[in-house]
Amino acid sequence: MKLFYSHASPYARCCRVLRLEKQLATQVEEVLVDPLQNPAELIVSNPLGKIPCLLLDDGDTLYDSTVINDYFNSLGQGPDLLAAHKTSWQVRKWQALSQGMLDVAVALRIEKTKPEPQQSGFWMERQRAALKRGLATLQADRALMPAEPGLLDLHMACMLAYLAFRHEDLNWQQDYDRLADWYRDISQRPSLVATEPK
Repeated sequence: MKLFYSHASPYARCCRVLRLEKQLATQVEEVLVDPLQNPAELIVSNPLGKIPCLLLDDGDTLYDSTVINDYFNSLGQGPDLLAAHKTSWQVRKWQALSQGMLDVAVALRIEKTKPEPQQSGFWMERQRAALKRGLATLQADRALMPAEPGLLDLHMACMLAYLAFRHEDLNWQQDYDRLADWYRDISQRPSLVATEPK
């Protein structure tokens, strides 16, 4: 199998983390691509030309990150990283919040890369405000989340790392210190260290 990814994509990073957590490194080859260049192998595998995309051994493909993460969890070894999602609507809610924050953070990044006259101050401020509310909620609810690390924790770690990587101006680690303490601990997991964005 081949996993198409880029170093900066937080969606692809979460799949790369699960690839390691579920001990699939020897079964899944990582293929570094630049999706903006529309590489033929990626376009053939995913009509949207987006990453991550998983090319299966039989020639079929899977996308997007949610589907790939579910597949890796079902295929690999070790604990079921989706066990809490199967029994708790609250865990699913927090997962949706983390995913939504990641979507907002990527949209904000795209807006910031536009030429300044094309940037929308209204939308950028709205996105920053949404991220701050999300961070406050995650910090307040963190103690209620499952103690055993699962997909929720790994996804949150990838999302928070992306905020630090692309949105330093948010300075979230200073303003949400309890969440930052949790993040510093979990970010030492080998799967997260090995996939740090760059």
